[in-house]
Amino acid sequence: MAPVWLRYGPNCPILHDSSTRSSVRSRSSHLASIEVVVNAKPDARRIRLCILISIVWLISVSHGSNTHAQSFTRVTDVGPIVTDQILSTGAAWNDINGDGFLDMFALGETQNLLYVNDGDGTFTAQTSGNFLTPEGVGNAALWADYNNDGFQDLFISNFVTMAGGTQLASNALFRNSGPPDYTLEMVNIGPELNASPSASWVDYDQDGDVDLFSAGARVEVGGEATGDLFYRQDAGGVFTRIEFLPFTALRPGVGTHDTWVDYDGDGDQDLFVVIWSSTNKLYKSLLEESGNPNRFDVVTTSGLTTDGAVSDIGSSWGDYDDDGDFDVFIPILSSSDRLYRNDGDGTFTRITSTPVTSGRSVMGVWGDADNDGDLDLYTGSRSPVLYVNDGNGGFEAVPASEDGDLSLPPPALQGGNWGDYDNDGDLDLFLLTYAIPANRDGSPQPNHLLRNDGGTANHWITIQCVGALSNRSAIGARVSVKRTVNGIPKWQHRMISGGTTSFVFHGDNRAHFGLGEASVVDSIRIAWPSGIEQVAVNEDVDQILTIVEEIPDGFSRANFYADQTAASGQSSLTVQFTDASLVDPNNQVVSWEWDLDGDGSNDAFIQNPTWTYSVSEDIAFSVRLTISNGVTSSTLLREEYITFEGVSTGADEQDAVLPQEIKLGQNYPNPFNPTTKIPISVRSTVDVQLNIYDVLGKRERRLFSGTLLPGTYSLSWDSTRDDGSHVASGMYLYELATSRGVKMYGRLMLVR
Repeated sequence: MAPVWLRYGPNCPILHDSSTRSSVRSRSSHLASIEVVVNAKPDARRIRLCILISIVWLISVSHGSNTHAQSFTRVTDVGPIVTDQILSTGAAWNDINGDGFLDMFALGETQNLLYVNDGDGTFTAQTSGNFLTPEGVGNAALWADYNNDGFQDLFISNFVTMAGGTQLASNALFRNSGPPDYTLEMVNIGPELNASPSASWVDYDQDGDVDLFSAGARVEVGGEATGDLFYRQDAGGVFTRIEFLPFTALRPGVGTHDTWVDYDGDGDQDLFVVIWSSTNKLYKSLLEESGNPNRFDVVTTSGLTTDGAVSDIGSSWGDYDDDGDFDVFIPILSSSDRLYRNDGDGTFTRITSTPVTSGRSVMGVWGDADNDGDLDLYTGSRSPVLYVNDGNGGFEAVPASEDGDLSLPPPALQGGNWGDYDNDGDLDLFLLTYAIPANRDGSPQPNHLLRNDGGTANHWITIQCVGALSNRSAIGARVSVKRTVNGIPKWQHRMISGGTTSFVFHGDNRAHFGLGEASVVDSIRIAWPSGIEQVAVNEDVDQILTIVEEIPDGFSRANFYADQTAASGQSSLTVQFTDASLVDPNNQVVSWEWDLDGDGSNDAFIQNPTWTYSVSEDIAFSVRLTISNGVTSSTLLREEYITFEGVSTGADEQDAVLPQEIKLGQNYPNPFNPTTKIPISVRSTVDVQLNIYDVLGKRERRLFSGTLLPGTYSLSWDSTRDDGSHVASGMYLYELATSRGVKMYGRLMLVR
């Protein structure tokens, strides 16, 4: 049989065996430049030269170089998702009914639409539900299982009540009822009216449930400017508005986009806000440094906030160079787009020698479109482009002749995002359109769904993270995957985000990874918001893998919050503390030790104490909680957690009873059987109660209720209840409460 030659380029014949030929054919993008030649007779010098060229080429192929293999088809036969015509303002991929397929929720100026994935490549529109009737012009639709019941809930941030209007709208939260109907029922989150062009879910205090940030626009209402809103979620799905945070202060401009991202890799969630027509803001969380989730530094030296007032409209974060730090692309309407490389030291470098910044875009989204193991970037505006990553931090635009329908510009593009709607392992793309002409008086247009037709034999894996101690949606988790190709290991990194990407689109929260030619996933590493790190090894490729957070035996991580943490212009504040510790469900907390005023000694020994602070000057109190579940113990110190500002020092405040004017001593003997004494000393006349509680907070005995004159007292307890019956052996707590709100605690042990 005559030898077979492959021609790479117009004049280079390369001797090629069948095994190599099959690997080359698997990358169809190269086939356009390769032709088979039979009985070719090149001279030896040309053969040697072409072999060298071929070796370089094969190495570049094996390392995931740009292959231009991906082609996309605009699908028009999958149902109303691509035929309904609305003035689209936002959208979100999500699996509302838990069947494993991505559904699509689209916001419109006059109506919202929910398209349920039928699992066969088609979609059915849901026609009933109050969430389909807009409360206002919505910009962001965000899915998260906020109450950790296993079903995805929906938050919609609204701007104004009607297009072109100035009347503010209410944001809306809808709870998913679960099977069988998966209806969305409105939940009251707060009375605030606000112009909110953007929002995001985040577990900012790492207590296992998601909190909510809603970026505001500077809109004058009744002489006041609306601003950003932040809601901390407390026990029972209750949202409490927190106002004393750096990023809730009024600022110029419109907060068009916000992203919570651990940009500095220290384990807590930082906030980046893109502000139209003003300087962007970066807020570094000091949770890891101080234990206090309410402390943030406004960062001005990162390189991200030095561009001044430009018409930037969003941001898209991704680790495009696989160095473990998340980089950011910022689309800008008025000038060239911008790409910032995260340098890993808290600073960013603006990359100018790259084609991805040559356009003026309304959106940009990262995704491994060709599954070669590197993040590619799709940018969109009048001339959308897919830039493929060459694996070395460089990018090349895919020619329109090779991408199918991908580069066909949708009319008045609003945004878009990747999502594997058919679960074939290739990222598809949904694009939002507006109208022709591009104004509210134009004709509404159907949105575009672009199916990724593959084109390579590259492998992939998609990971669905499910939190257990962490929030169920795993928002804030960091997912890393290692693969090996030709003996070279490589890590990739993704973050599970609770916000939109590039302005108005919440993407698929499954973590998708292209694996190139790797035949196995060497390692998967998940850093959960709870602090748990989980590793899986030797997983199969080409699968959608669900990973549920594994809780180590005896795990404990102290956590708590207070119903209020700041007092302004007042000298007294009564605070209810709530234990929010994360522990192994099989080893619950059995003891709590609270230092509530930062003096180094324990003040309370119950799960959820109340404490009254009385001060005569501006001051900040640190609070410490130590828990134990009998297997492990954990301590959390929140520095400067309770703050007083603007305290008056007038004479009318001097008669306040301060905590140090009454002291509660340690009982003696301790342990005891059956009687112990509890010492108390007071410096001024005060009404008090002394109560005994079990460790669950049930009152067993009221030892004293009355007035104490200045002096020292010793009150006895004979281990009986109010009804005269005897308590069992074990730990008990005693509480001294004054009529002025001061509460102090001690712990005692009965051993019969």
